[in-house]
Amino acid sequence: MISIGTATSSAGSGHGVAPRRRQQRLAVLLTILLLVGAALPAGAVAARQAIPAVVPYGQVGTAGPWQMQVTGVQTGDEARAAVTAASPANVPPTEGDQFVVVKLSVTNTGDRPHRLDAADFGLVGVGWTRRAGGLVAPDPALTGVVEPGATLTGYVALTGPADASALVLLYDSITLSGTWADAAFALSDGATIAGAAGTGAATEAGSDVGAPVAIHDPVATADWQVSVAEVVVGDPVYDLYPDSDYRTTALGRSQAGDLGDADGDGAAGWVAVRVSVTYTGDRATGAYLSAEAFTLAQSDGAPLPNGLFLTAPDPEAEGWYAPGQAREGWVVFEIQVDWDTDAMRFEAHRRDADVRYLLIY
Repeated sequence: MISIGTATSSAGSGHGVAPRRRQQRLAVLLTILLLVGAALPAGAVAARQAIPAVVPYGQVGTAGPWQMQVTGVQTGDEARAAVTAASPANVPPTEGDQFVVVKLSVTNTGDRPHRLDAADFGLVGVGWTRRAGGLVAPDPALTGVVEPGATLTGYVALTGPADASALVLLYDSITLSGTWADAAFALSDGATIAGAAGTGAATEAGSDVGAPVAIHDPVATADWQVSVAEVVVGDPVYDLYPDSDYRTTALGRSQAGDLGDADGDGAAGWVAVRVSVTYTGDRATGAYLSAEAFTLAQSDGAPLPNGLFLTAPDPEAEGWYAPGQAREGWVVFEIQVDWDTDAMRFEAHRRDADVRYLLIY
């Protein structure tokens, strides 16, 4: 049996599990209280599936039931003026970013109505992705229900790095499930995404729950490379959140730091794991990694029953990853006293049998 060691907090102090709990283990309990509308993008937990190549600028492309065509693009000062004029709620982009306004013509070639929404779109560049961030687009906005055979023309407003070249528009519907409707459109002549296929190869490290990899050591599947960069346990986890983030802090500091289960409810505080993640797969527009890819593991290797997670502080590990993109982010669990391993389980998709195990204690 794996012994429980001392986890290092971001504040630099050690927080071990009480000795009387060393023969017991910790489990996960979801307690998210004010989380509303956190729907995952379509295809977030679908098996890996290649999608069509990037549609050249100005050409018509197929995206599931849609025929889509980019008919205009604004960047720089032009886009800034258009987005600023669209609504006083549109705040200026942060330093190093710019607005990007895309005009599209979209025809519903299906046999039933379908909806378009700004949240269906994102920007992809070399080593980065951005999803739509709630900007009000210039009028007419590309949003609404489109009847069979009808065409909708309008604008989508996004943000991206000011120095980015080869911008590509990603379409990934929040209402059409799976990846069958995913598509990507070049926003300038010759724009594409540098392929990252072959940047990593699957290894066997961490494939056995009885031999999880150590903290800082990587595991690699066909599409992902993951390692544990840091583990924070107990009260310091609470301090990772700003006071204004009531999704988790509303639970109270005492819930985060109850490592000895003083209240006898079976819960033993919180554990936050900062993971380093790289997407090494072959999808031209990258892939979405759900927080549910990370769970705590039972001794038989299966996910802990009902083992769920808390809303993570910024930066979250969950999100879109461009080809070859690497970044670090948090996943957070509320722990209980009956978890019988020291391992976290990584399974990128629920239909994926390529599972890896990483020590977090």
